[in-house]
This record gives sequence, C-alpha cells and structure tokens, in this order.
Amino acid sequence: MPKKKKNTTTHWRFQSAPENTSSQLYYTIGEVARLFKVDETQLRYWERHTPLAPKRASSSGTRLYTQDDLKLVERIRYLLIDKGLSLQAVSEQLQSGGAVETDLQIREKLWEVRAKVLELKKVVDQQLHHANSGNE
Repeated sequence: MPKKKKNTTTHWRFQSAPENTSSQLYYTIGEVARLFKVDETQLRYWERHTPLAPKRASSSGTRLYTQDDLKLVERIRYLLIDKGLSLQAVSEQLQSGGAVETDLQIREKLWEVRAKVLELKKVVDQQLHHANSGNE
C-alpha cells in the first residue's frame, strides 16, 4: 500500500469533528469509516495487519466496533496518515504502546486548548464589534 501524503492545510479532525459517539455501544464498519473519513476496505485491511479486531454479530457476522475499537482506529489512522508510518511500523508501535498513547493524549489536550482559544476569540470579536458600533 503506497504512503499517503500528509494534509498540510487542515487536520482531518478540524474538517468535521465526529458527532458525539459516547451514547452508542456498537458501530458498523460503515459508521466507523464515515467517522474517520476512511474506506471500509481500509478498515478491513487494518484488521488483518494490526491489533484491530472488532467483535462479530453472531448471526450475520457483521463487524461491531466498540468505543475501544474507535480509539484504536484513531491511533492507527494517526500513525498511518499523520505520521506517515508503514502498516508494519504501526502494528509494532501499537503492540509496544506507551509513546503513541502519550502523543495522542497531548494532541487531545491541544484540541481542547484550540477550542477554548476559538471561543475566546469569538467573545473578543463580539466585544470589539459592539464597542465599534457604539463609536459610530
């Protein structure tokens, strides 16, 4: 599988954040593919070459992804697409743990800080607009 180029303009999480997924217990492969903007075939390929192993519905064999599976898909996507690692390197990283988890925790905090900064900017812009409207 050829390496994909990094998207240098906008990070995938900022293009459209996945909807709140905390209330749902299981997700189909199609739902997971839409959440992370990947193809279903990519997810199946990742299953064969990484520790990703969603449960199967007993009667139909449908893949059922849990919250833990979603976290793992996020890690795999981050390492493959954002970091540009090979699938073999991703699998090794996931099995060794540690550094990947720390990196993702730092990134998550940065997303939270970014959201707060954007909220503050919006408040400041509103106040400046209000102040400028009063001076006219």
